[in-house]
Amino acid sequence: MVRFAAGTGLRQGELLALNPRRIELAKRRVVVAESLSNLAGTLKIGPTKTDQTRSVPLTESLLEPLERQLAANKGARFVWPNRDGGPMRGNLLYRRHFLPAAERAGLQVQGLPRVRFHDLRHTYAALLIALNAPPKAIQNWMGHSSISVTFDVYGHLFPFAEDEVTARLDALMAE
Repeated sequence: MVRFAAGTGLRQGELLALNPRRIELAKRRVVVAESLSNLAGTLKIGPTKTDQTRSVPLTESLLEPLERQLAANKGARFVWPNRDGGPMRGNLLYRRHFLPAAERAGLQVQGLPRVRFHDLRHTYAALLIALNAPPKAIQNWMGHSSISVTFDVYGHLFPFAEDEVTARLDALMAE
């Protein structure tokens, strides 16, 4: 579950609300259409943060563990259900799954700020940027309402090659 979150950039509520029908294994995609929220102790499935449905590609390395998860919970309403088949609560996801994974990975270190689940989303975006993914694709996969949100949050990570761009502009203008 933690690897899936890091490899797709889904928000915690989107991950917890994920229905197996939204997984398109043959197309290597996940359709993100719902989100789980906790309203005064009551879990509610509703639209995503931006009220938009999006499609996020799945890497090859996510497919096998995801297939095992789906097979283990065949017929369940959620990809990662709780013990009763309902949606898992965010605090349980954090305590039972995320923190142990962060500790095993050496990310949870005494004296440093506590690693947050949302940091997986930031990691996904940073990796996409490092791989030179098109900004518009990053916006779509992250579910940002506009490209300006993507640039406002992650703009500092985009490579800025001032000298290279200036030289290329100079070459164009010299022609």
